[in-house]
Amino acid sequence: MRRIALAVFVLWIANHTVAADPARPELFVTIASASDHTPGANAVERARNADTIRRVLLSALARTPELTSTVADVRRFGLDVRKIDVEVVELRVDRIGDNVEVAARLRLVVCDAHGQMLSILSGGASARRSARVARNDLDQLRRDALEGAVRGMFTPLRTHLLRPSV
Repeated sequence: MRRIALAVFVLWIANHTVAADPARPELFVTIASASDHTPGANAVERARNADTIRRVLLSALARTPELTSTVADVRRFGLDVRKIDVEVVELRVDRIGDNVEVAARLRLVVCDAHGQMLSILSGGASARRSARVARNDLDQLRRDALEGAVRGMFTPLRTHLLRPSV
């Protein structure tokens, strides 16, 4: 009789224990803004650079099951909200020996649902090619540097976002 009672109790506990649901995200994350404030860039280049960093960051967020950008999940799971502002603060083109290098630096600001700043992260990356580059190669180098900077910052961002709040 004890064994039956124990088995029933274990089954009841197993059914009523709140387990981590892998389909349940932990945070709602949205990109509030993506911008380029580099000196010397024209409006078209700035818009293209902002679009690049937004696209890469959204793609990385979409591949992270703990984070969601779906508004329905906020209501369904009662998630905390984080807003991200990401900006290009430097995009420099240098000739180094026989190569052309494009270096990008980004700043990422994380805020809560009320706009209160929680943290600032910064990072960068560079891309290099032979000095004989055409204009479209230079544009590709810029994209490569920007994409590399976002990807390089994503792991620290993810770690920071998923860190338990005190």
